[in-house]
Amino acid sequence: MYYTVLFTLAAFVAYSSQTVPHCPARDGAQPTYIPHDDCTKFYECSNGEPYLFDCPAGLHFNPDKNVCDWPQDAGCRRATE
Repeated sequence: MYYTVLFTLAAFVAYSSQTVPHCPARDGAQPTYIPHDDCTKFYECSNGEPYLFDCPAGLHFNPDKNVCDWPQDAGCRRATE
């Protein structure tokens, strides 16, 4: 029982530590992209809501170009995979 409670609490803390980004209330002429803590993921904002996307296998999100790119070109310094 103790381990079940401990595991559940740890999972909740890990889940709740991931913050959901704030998106602009209105969409602009160009989409708004926000990097995720995981280099292989990013958010796209639409109507004020963030939507999580995964880059294709082997690619990282490049916030300078707003595309999934080769890891050496994306320059991600956050934790990944």
